[in-house]
Amino acid sequence: MQSKWIKRNGKVQAVKFTAVFFAVLQFGCTNSFLKSFPNQLLTGSTGVTGGTGASGIDNLVISAVSIATPAGSTAGTAPTTTVFFNTIQSTVPVSNHCNIVTTGASQTTKPCNCQFKWNQVIASTSTNATTGLPNAGTTIPHSVLTAVATVQPSEVTCPAPSIYSTEIPVGTQINISVVAGNNNPDASEFQTPAFAYMTQATSNNGNFSDSQGDLFENIMRYSCYSLFQRGMSLQSATTSLTSPNATSLTGVYASKFCLATIAGGAANQNCPNLAAPTWSAQNYYYDLYVQSSELGHINLSNTSYICPTVIESLGGNGTTGTANKFWPLDSSFALSISGSTTFNVGVVANSIVSVPGDQASNSTTCAPISPNPAATATGIPQNTAPATGAAAPPLIQACLGYAATPNSDGTCPYFTNALGQLQLTYRLRKYVALYPRIFDTDGSPAAQPQAVNTVYVIDRPVKGPSTSNPLQPYTMRGPKPCPFAYYDRTGVTGANPNVFPVTPSNSSYPWYVASNDPTWAGKNVDGIQFPNQDSNASGSQSCSAAIPIVDGANQFTIQTVNINNGTATNNSGSGPSHLFVRPIQPFLAHYEEDTTFQACAPLSNPFLDPPLHFVKDPNSGNVAWCAESYPTQNNNLQWLDPPIPSAPGNPVNNAATGMVSNYTSHTQKNSASASCVATLPTLPTSPNPYTYPTAYNPGSGPMPTPTPAYGLHPGAVTWDSATASQTCDRTVTSNGTATTPGTQWASFPLLAPASAIENSTYGIETDSSYYCMITYDNNGGKTNVSSPSDGCCSKSSVYVKTGGAAAPAAAHLEPTVPCNIPSY
Repeated sequence: MQSKWIKRNGKVQAVKFTAVFFAVLQFGCTNSFLKSFPNQLLTGSTGVTGGTGASGIDNLVISAVSIATPAGSTAGTAPTTTVFFNTIQSTVPVSNHCNIVTTGASQTTKPCNCQFKWNQVIASTSTNATTGLPNAGTTIPHSVLTAVATVQPSEVTCPAPSIYSTEIPVGTQINISVVAGNNNPDASEFQTPAFAYMTQATSNNGNFSDSQGDLFENIMRYSCYSLFQRGMSLQSATTSLTSPNATSLTGVYASKFCLATIAGGAANQNCPNLAAPTWSAQNYYYDLYVQSSELGHINLSNTSYICPTVIESLGGNGTTGTANKFWPLDSSFALSISGSTTFNVGVVANSIVSVPGDQASNSTTCAPISPNPAATATGIPQNTAPATGAAAPPLIQACLGYAATPNSDGTCPYFTNALGQLQLTYRLRKYVALYPRIFDTDGSPAAQPQAVNTVYVIDRPVKGPSTSNPLQPYTMRGPKPCPFAYYDRTGVTGANPNVFPVTPSNSSYPWYVASNDPTWAGKNVDGIQFPNQDSNASGSQSCSAAIPIVDGANQFTIQTVNINNGTATNNSGSGPSHLFVRPIQPFLAHYEEDTTFQACAPLSNPFLDPPLHFVKDPNSGNVAWCAESYPTQNNNLQWLDPPIPSAPGNPVNNAATGMVSNYTSHTQKNSASASCVATLPTLPTSPNPYTYPTAYNPGSGPMPTPTPAYGLHPGAVTWDSATASQTCDRTVTSNGTATTPGTQWASFPLLAPASAIENSTYGIETDSSYYCMITYDNNGGKTNVSSPSDGCCSKSSVYVKTGGAAAPAAAHLEPTVPCNIPSY
């Protein structure tokens, strides 16, 4: 059956067809001015020919140092020194000047050493005849070099001095730096200011013990996000045409397209400027666990995962949110280091991201302990034990330790600690959440395993009535991770009127949108869509796509996808304004309990919570809560809000828009925790000055439209029921550098905004698994039915209570105040 159609005013006139299959190549637009598409890919780190810092010398600023003996090491093995670099203050990645590249027995291309300097003080054995005080001792300076063993963009490792554990007293200050090794061609191009490290004991004595001498370790949690590349381009294909007067023209198809995939797209005569794959914003957060003594073994990143560290400290050392540490490093439960007949349930979890040279562990499970008293406990298989030739997976699992078996009635046993006191244990529960599959630009599933996040959440105690058995305490569910947000860099979800003013010229801005926000429905996270504009502008030549739209049994129409369809510009347009490739549906991570895992564990000592968020369900009156396990501010303003060239080809050292929201911070709300004031992001000064609009001063008059400087937390912007300048930020280290913005990619996910967490339509209160539901009350009737009357915390710390419509309905608790035990 033949039929014709014609394109007028940016759309194809609808013509009915009665065919099941239809193949057509439609020339929609022609022009002879097609030029190269500008390549805006984020590239990896490259070598340098000279320093980029002051006087041509790169400064590599150390942010933290960890010295610990590797798990499973033989006696006498020197501890491993891990040196972390501040990615904002350092002018280039350390991997620009140090690397480990060997060919056979040849030297590294750019060898480096760790330099350790300290003073040994030998006390005098004589006394002053006049004062009777000891004479001054002798000070002997020491300096030791050890070869750098591994290098990442912001981290190196090397052995500590061989005498570290035997001859250097605890409390000695060692000045540590990284210096060029022999024949390093960059020896004069970088410097590392010495970092003062105070020596600590490296033996593992546990955090506390029981009366039998069993040692218990606090288990620390931190978060890492995934990253991957996929094709972002879907463009109109082109062809050469000859007009009746023999003029050569370039035709642009309306129904034939080129697309880039994860494996790369074909760049041929029909797709001459198809962009290569680049980083996707559709990434997920994962919760990892490590023993408190193993914090020095955490790796910052690999090619699949990055584990953010904190810039803005929420408190002093020993609390969550400590500067230069991983986020959040909270701790709610402890495990026995060695198995026993009582603590016989092995706990396995993702523990670290692997780096080159890591191998899979011999055993990723904890061997069960026999209840037979004569059986020998097997101990913990170490996460660094090498397997024979097996490469490590991106995430390495480890046996964290051992928990106890619950009693037959579901309660937990107790034990006597080293002080002779009874210590309770509580149900440790394992929850699993499946994240949605990720698809390539062509609609095929990405070659990645199903994304799964596994978390361990311990039940919390509840103050029961005076008649309750103190050795079988009332308990409730603990908090699961709060949802996270994607960075909507293309603005496909539209503007948030609570954050951005909507003006005729600006209907949306890049900002963070929670994965459960309904505005994601039918959209692609990266904004990948069919062409919807007829354009001859340099770098965006396209023709609105002509697409068959099925509208009945064996019938379809040909319609044009055009941005003006259904608007005042083209209110007669019958086609869609956007047609996204593999659109997603919003999702709230649902954590299902793995009931095959039956375990009890003591609470951590000290007990460390991350920030917590609370929401009351308006229907049941129950209170939901979640742990803010993911950071809330992205400092990469120069990449999230790039300067706008004043003219094509103008260097990018002009002013940014000021309208990009790079944070999802929550303010102190309806709790006893202290308010805090945000620290403004540090703006880069090189390689070009980066100009950002001045933050609006509330005292200077009416707020301008559009309001500038959302990235700088202006006090006039309402955010989480308070001004943005009062947010408590978990800022994370910048992953880009001045010259290589894609070193580790800047568009990573953040914690979901408060409005998405506490929304009564799609927030955590819509999923009862987030409720702090009673789990044991000796058949009192509230088990799996109701939250404690005080809500999830004591009413002295959080003011959201269970039941009725009494205000408040939501709260945010910072770790300056503990979540005290609620009443039943």
